[in-house]
Amino acid sequence: MCKETDAIDALYTTLMSGARPSYNILHISDLNVDYNYVEGARSDCSDLVAVKQNMGLMSLGWEYGNENCDTPSLTVSEILTSVNSVYPPDFVLITGALVSRDPSLTLAQRTASFDTTLNSIKTRFPTVPIILALGNTEFSGTNS
Repeated sequence: MCKETDAIDALYTTLMSGARPSYNILHISDLNVDYNYVEGARSDCSDLVAVKQNMGLMSLGWEYGNENCDTPSLTVSEILTSVNSVYPPDFVLITGALVSRDPSLTLAQRTASFDTTLNSIKTRFPTVPIILALGNTEFSGTNS
């Protein structure tokens, strides 16, 4: 059995034993992390395109992102750090859509983005079991 399976089995046994009255669960879903986000760049995220340096003439990108845009990596980093310091989880449940919705990303870029985000989560919660399900954006850029 692999280490991850052992951790999930141990977590399940603990949960089912009733040894603890409650658990802190960090549920992560639909982060759609944009590693190409540029603060101050002009953006139009109405068509699911990430904020890039050379985009149109709509609103300016804020430090922690714009409404309807994918999430800047800085925002994700701040959220994970804050959660871990204030409300450390007993386990992390990830239900997909970690990767940007940008349809121009190649599968290799999606894989790299997914790996970077997952490693960031693992680094912040090194001893916490992580349960993961892939979402649609890990494979394609739109809600297909």
